[in-house]
Amino acid sequence: MNIERLERALDVSSGYRFFILYGSGIEDIFISPQGEAQTIEQALLDYLKRHGYHRVAFIAPHKPVYFLDGESEELASPVRTARLPRQVREPQIEMMYLSDGPLANRMVLKPRGADQPMPQPRTGMGDVFAIRMLDAMMRDTQTCPSAVVFTQAETYLQYTDDPRTLAGVIGEWTRLPADNPNICLFLFSADAYEDLAELAQRIHVPELRSFILSRRNEPSRTMNLAEIGDPDDAEIERLMNYLEKKQGMLIPAGERQKLAEWIAGEGGRARVWMNRLSRYQHFNLQKARQSGWFSAVREKSIPIEERLNSLVGLENVKQRIFELAAWLALKKKRHQLKEGDFPLLHLMFTGSPGTGKTTTARLIGEIYHDIGILKRGHLVEARASDLVADYVGGTGIKTSRLVNQALDGVLFLDEAYMLTEEGRGGFGQEALDTLLTRMEDDRHRLVVIFAGYPEKMERFRQSNPGLARRIPAENVIYFEDYSPEQLWQILQGMLAGRQLVLSEEAEPALKEIITGMYSGRDETFGNAGEMRNLAEAIDRRRAARVFQQHLPPETPVSLEDIPESYRAYLPPPELKLEEVFNELDELVGLTALKKNLRRMARRVQFEQARRRLEKDLPPADLLTHMVFRGNPGTGKTTVARLVGRIYRSLGILRRGHVVEVSRADLVAGYVGQSALRTMAAVRKALDGVLFIDEAYALERGSEQDFGREVIDTLVKAMEDYRDRLVVIAAGYPQPMLKFLESNPGLRSRFSLKLDFPDFTREELGQILCRMAEKERFILNAEVVERALDYLMAQKQRDGKSFGNARSVRTCFEQMKNHLAERLFEKADIQTQSPDTETMITFLPEDVPVLPS
Repeated sequence: MNIERLERALDVSSGYRFFILYGSGIEDIFISPQGEAQTIEQALLDYLKRHGYHRVAFIAPHKPVYFLDGESEELASPVRTARLPRQVREPQIEMMYLSDGPLANRMVLKPRGADQPMPQPRTGMGDVFAIRMLDAMMRDTQTCPSAVVFTQAETYLQYTDDPRTLAGVIGEWTRLPADNPNICLFLFSADAYEDLAELAQRIHVPELRSFILSRRNEPSRTMNLAEIGDPDDAEIERLMNYLEKKQGMLIPAGERQKLAEWIAGEGGRARVWMNRLSRYQHFNLQKARQSGWFSAVREKSIPIEERLNSLVGLENVKQRIFELAAWLALKKKRHQLKEGDFPLLHLMFTGSPGTGKTTTARLIGEIYHDIGILKRGHLVEARASDLVADYVGGTGIKTSRLVNQALDGVLFLDEAYMLTEEGRGGFGQEALDTLLTRMEDDRHRLVVIFAGYPEKMERFRQSNPGLARRIPAENVIYFEDYSPEQLWQILQGMLAGRQLVLSEEAEPALKEIITGMYSGRDETFGNAGEMRNLAEAIDRRRAARVFQQHLPPETPVSLEDIPESYRAYLPPPELKLEEVFNELDELVGLTALKKNLRRMARRVQFEQARRRLEKDLPPADLLTHMVFRGNPGTGKTTVARLVGRIYRSLGILRRGHVVEVSRADLVAGYVGQSALRTMAAVRKALDGVLFIDEAYALERGSEQDFGREVIDTLVKAMEDYRDRLVVIAAGYPQPMLKFLESNPGLRSRFSLKLDFPDFTREELGQILCRMAEKERFILNAEVVERALDYLMAQKQRDGKSFGNARSVRTCFEQMKNHLAERLFEKADIQTQSPDTETMITFLPEDVPVLPS
């Protein structure tokens, strides 16, 4: 009987001439079935002898050909004699140089005289002589089947005395007759294939180098790769017996098998486990749990259902995982899980950040370990960038190295869609191809879980047919956002973990804040991560208050411990629709516009009332995107704020705030950046109004203009957030018509178009009088008429650029300047101040005059 890990990796009856051995076992010890600790050479000798290779020769750097058993050395004697150097076998002939005579300046052969000493053969064995001796052994088919073993092959092949001769001889071995039974084994000190590939770059034997670099998935007629791994549970049990026999260590017989399974599942060289176990005089399962050596061993076994139920929310996810675990447990019980026909267990998790994807992945590893699917069940977390290198060939090495770390466990790859995104020089595809190969080849030892945003992950899954086959639709699990109640439960747990107690006013406020955060969320909302940030912010702010005010450490969390940025999520004071209408009516002019806005609000009330009475009605679009057409200063921004307040009073928009932007805020100078800027503005305006002033500036007619990117992004956002966002595009009347034609979706989405006409002379006078009244100034009729004459002359001069109410504000400010100058330029002002009435009364000369 041989050592199991050699039997699994090697098959010398397969017809291969060469075997390239690597892996963690190359530099390990082996425990034989007879209970002996062996080196790799000794273990290989026993293995080869059992398979009929009676002559086994070893060669190592700075060491001649050597044998580990007498039979091999005896069988090698004829070959050794046959390959002695020629000058030793023919000592009576020598070369002589003649300096004179008829044969002057020539080399001649002459018999060696009896009085001349016999040359002594060199001590030791040179590389060339050693290679010639091994060559004779490989070619010998008469004596017995032979095996040649190169230990530390990476060093020998690189630093041999005569690399050309070595390469030529090994090349000839690849062409030996098929009936030649002899084989050659190369032992490389490389734990993983990726390390072996790096070593192969420095090998001077083309046949070996090209085969190693061609990877395992390209078979060869003459060569085979064999990875010698870590010991299995049977060898670990023999290791325990060895330690009991040699060191007197005591291990309970009833726990021995379970311990061996744990150690083999955790992995690692036998040499490492021998050193660890040697520290104990007594060792058992309890000490193993306390050792910290086992990533897949928990203090106590918890049923699968109980572990799943410990997760907050995620009811659909829990059900899917339980069904999967039950199915695998049944197949395991019926012995239907065979390596050649192992089911594909790879999964795809889609959802927003912080929804429990990583936690669930870790739990899957534990469950599969308990069932017996995975030996370790550990979790290796990575991102797409961890797989990709920046040079040709490096990506495959990085990817395989990461997979090797995850073998017998779970590889969790977050933001996996980045592998197929542009801008990675094709290296992302190389990583994915490598990963798909390993997912198939190692599916009995590996579970890969891809994670990311739903839409991006679905595009990622469909981008590669091999990926869609390995992760069918039923293996895609969607993680919903946590509800406000579940987020509150998560926050409570985090605060309790920090030993924080909430005051009576803090608890309802935090619940309102969570509701506000949830209502304002988008696809980047961090869910549990947001609760962690909130808990940390409260903890820091409370700690500062306790320290500064010298309060007891157990002081409860109060409202002031909640940062202002979070308090902004608290609902604003209740607003009544009729109050907003009163504000609207106070605006000067805009009669038709006021009527349209009232009609819009009544329609919303109508739809809401219908749905309260008829629950089965389909949802209605209650928000209306608008176009405001008018010259500057006609009240567009003011009305936009009132629109937000109207919708807030109706309960449609939670905040009703207004975010004002222009082209400069949205358009960037690089492809893709304008879309990012636009979405940032949209997210800021969610649950309120996005007001785009001079929106026509986004359309400038050029195909290369990035304003088009803004428009395309805006159209999609208006659809995606149609129940949380009102977009108002404003600008001059004629340019706004062209803006609506720039994108087919714009005109249909802006269903309400409101005109803001220039103010009449009478309306401008009303605006001026209200400004003066608000600041308690006195305007007589003469002053008003002169001011209106000034404004109308300005309007005639400026045309469309006339500022309307804005121009009135400018005129009013100039009047105050003139009043101040008139009063305080008097010489006696220091001794006699003007009375109150004088200081608030405008005179006709205070009205500005247009320059001639």
